[in-house]
Amino acid sequence: MKKKLLIIGLISTATLLSTSVVLAADAQEGTTDLQAEFLAGTVTSPETTDPSDTSNPGTGNEAASLALMRIPKLFNFKSTAIATGAASIPLADTSPTYYTEVEDVRGTHVGWNLTAKISNKLTSSSQGALSGAAISMPGVSMKSIRGTVSSPTVTPIPNDAILLSNDSTPDLVVDATDGQGAGAWQALIPADQLQLKVADLAKVKVGDDYAGKITWTLTAGPNQTP
Repeated sequence: MKKKLLIIGLISTATLLSTSVVLAADAQEGTTDLQAEFLAGTVTSPETTDPSDTSNPGTGNEAASLALMRIPKLFNFKSTAIATGAASIPLADTSPTYYTEVEDVRGTHVGWNLTAKISNKLTSSSQGALSGAAISMPGVSMKSIRGTVSSPTVTPIPNDAILLSNDSTPDLVVDATDGQGAGAWQALIPADQLQLKVADLAKVKVGDDYAGKITWTLTAGPNQTP
């Protein structure tokens, strides 16, 4: 009689243990919050310089989040004999590709625009200003550089619209609209298409070389500052 009671006791214990294991295997859930913060960055100096381009640093402040990092240093046009009528004068060296470089790490994605103007007319110290002169810059293209975003692509102004005249009015070269322009970009200007337009070579006076300046200006998108 005592043996029978012992067996019943063992069966009851096993049943309790089995029930305990089933309860422990029930699914349990909890949550972990995620958080990330992004701040406006600071621009950096270009890592490399295109060896075919004679460029100089731009006016961008490297402590800023939007900066004009590089601009062409010199456009040297081919020596040209005086004749009559209009002329389109190419560069003396048409092999390089010139560029301006813009870097935008503001994180606002509101865009920017780049303009250029003849700020100092082509002038000879002894002969005065070259009348009716303009700089034609067709064929400008955009390139996303240093591993930055390439979409959406920034589109330059149509080629036939980039004509810098002697009236010193800024011409729009690149317009990065809302949602465009984040990262580092180059506006590539092919030297074989750059030209000095002269209205009438008969009005040009022989003397020392004519010299002038182009001023490039980078402006932030709406309601933003560099």
